[in-house]
Amino acid sequence: MTRKHRKGLSRVKVGKRGRARVNERDYTVEVDRVFPQIKDGRFSADLLFIGEPPRDLKPGQSLETRITLAEKNRALLLSNDAFLNDSGGAWVFVLAPNGRTAERRNIRIGRRNNSQVEIESGLAAGEQVIVSSYAAYGKATRLRLEH
Repeated sequence: MTRKHRKGLSRVKVGKRGRARVNERDYTVEVDRVFPQIKDGRFSADLLFIGEPPRDLKPGQSLETRITLAEKNRALLLSNDAFLNDSGGAWVFVLAPNGRTAERRNIRIGRRNNSQVEIESGLAAGEQVIVSSYAAYGKATRLRLEH
């Protein structure tokens, strides 16, 4: 198994479980050993099958595996879009319920990946946010929208 991010290495622990897919069937695996050497941003780990291993598996064969590094939790997410570049992730324009105006509001972002960003504070579920570029809005704190 390989992982591109250095911070992921500290979260992969012996005993952590995951899934390996072999011939369109999922098998439970467990981390047996983590090799701390990082080369080209990757590290390796030995995995053991829990239960019956695949019959046609060959020694040294690579498999696609998934190991969840964090527990599942509910989060408020926005698209990782142009607004992040313009606001630095510090604020967003939130639409009013009538859709005619948008107010600038401070937020705090958390984790992010290439498609989503977690909102830790400043927004409530169901609120609508403008996620396109804010470059044209200058230093405006309120927008009037025309349909």
